[in-house]
Amino acid sequence: MTKVALPRIAEILDKRDRTVNDNIKEAEKLKKDAEEAAVKYAKIIDDAQINADNILKETTKQITREIKEKNEVFLEDLKKKERESEKRIEKARGEA
Repeated sequence: MTKVALPRIAEILDKRDRTVNDNIKEAEKLKKDAEEAAVKYAKIIDDAQINADNILKETTKQITREIKEKNEVFLEDLKKKERESEKRIEKARGEA
């Protein structure tokens, strides 16, 4: 009986040991893959944040330039209207 049972038990234990070891190796591989994916994901997020910051900075510069240009046009138009008003006032004083 022991000649039949012990080899069978040893075979079952060896098979179980191989299965456990295979599962551990697979789990380690999956863990490594997950860690690599997390690193890649973090890099993608960092790159996206840098890109968004650059877009925001460039857009802010562009809007600031446009505001400055429009403000200069507005001030020039205001000065022109002021000069025209002063001329009309002087003309009205001369006629009075």
